[in-house]
Amino acid sequence: MWLVIFGVVVVVVVVGVWNALVNSELKIVFMRPKLIKLGTLAVNEITILEWKPLFSLKTFYFNPGIAQEIFHTHSFSAYSFLIYGNYIESFCDPITDTYWTEPRNRSRLIYISKDRFHQITHSEGCRTIMLTGPWGLTYQEYKPETNEIITSTHGRKEISRTASDASHPRRPRGVAHSVASLLRDAQ
Repeated sequence: MWLVIFGVVVVVVVVGVWNALVNSELKIVFMRPKLIKLGTLAVNEITILEWKPLFSLKTFYFNPGIAQEIFHTHSFSAYSFLIYGNYIESFCDPITDTYWTEPRNRSRLIYISKDRFHQITHSEGCRTIMLTGPWGLTYQEYKPETNEIITSTHGRKEISRTASDASHPRRPRGVAHSVASLLRDAQ
């Protein structure tokens, strides 16, 4: 028993020293809660274990609500497992102005590519667990209303803004209607 306690203390001290000496992208994180808001839908994130050069293990609770108003990519690819609840996810391709929605059913394992724009458009209150690969330096957000693609780095530090194809100024109304029909079909 004392050996286990000693081992834990050594790991905590070594990680503390490591984190004091390295920049934020190389820090090791244990059990850190965080509130994320991309629009009006609040997401409670708990980082279980993270070392960005290698992986992250996180759990997310998507509070009940409608629309993360911003499409976004990630700086990592990941596998996500839906533990309980249901949600609907929307996807877009700003280059071709294509939009579609997909319901995520209970216990469905999904792969999330780091370059795919998506958003949660409706949550009934659900929890997921996510295992990511190594983190890249950037991710993007897309605002259909303004046709802007915003590139940011860790800590939501904006690097650039560029205009998407101006011939497609807004998200088609059909996306909102298809979300409503998916909600009816999911019940």
